Amino acid sequence: MLLKHTLILLLYLASVEMPVVTVLYFARCREITGKVQEKVLLPETVSLDNILTELAKVHPALETLRGKLTVAHNQAYLEGSVQLQSTDEIALIPPVSGG
Repeated sequence: MLLKHTLILLLYLASVEMPVVTVLYFARCREITGKVQEKVLLPETVSLDNILTELAKVHPALETLRGKLTVAHNQAYLEGSVQLQSTDEIALIPPVSGG
């Protein structure tokens, strides 16, 4: 029954055409979230900073990496901020060390 209600909700959201952004997680971000990627529904066009704030509410440990992340927007490294739109993709890449 829950699956049926979830499917109905997803179909409704798709018909409303809410913007959806794909968030890709790498390294420590992947460990924190337990996910490789997730789709995030946006109420409207929002800034990258807004979506990082919302992601930190769902995954609080991401906040510890916030100032250290490299962010890619649509497969290009990003400097500064950008307004996200439907079908955009962002990748959160924490600092890595190697040897």
